[in-house]
Amino acid sequence: MDHAAAEIMAGGSTDRGWIGLWPVLYAERMPGGMRFEVSGCGFIDGCGFAYSTSGSRADITDPDESDRYEQLDGNWFFWVSPFD
Repeated sequence: MDHAAAEIMAGGSTDRGWIGLWPVLYAERMPGGMRFEVSGCGFIDGCGFAYSTSGSRADITDPDESDRYEQLDGNWFFWVSPFD
């Protein structure tokens, strides 16, 4: 996952079928890192993982979104995007 995060943040392709053991719906660069949604993660809500270059949730969180981030380890977060 670290390798894929580094590639994506460096401008590499966000079109990925898998990142690590996770089937990916989509991946995206963010100002302070990147995130990807895992296929089949949630029943209604979307969810996946986010990487923050600084290890701070503030660098990957948009204050206008209702998305939730929970720190896992180091710079990685579990990310939930609630169904609207």
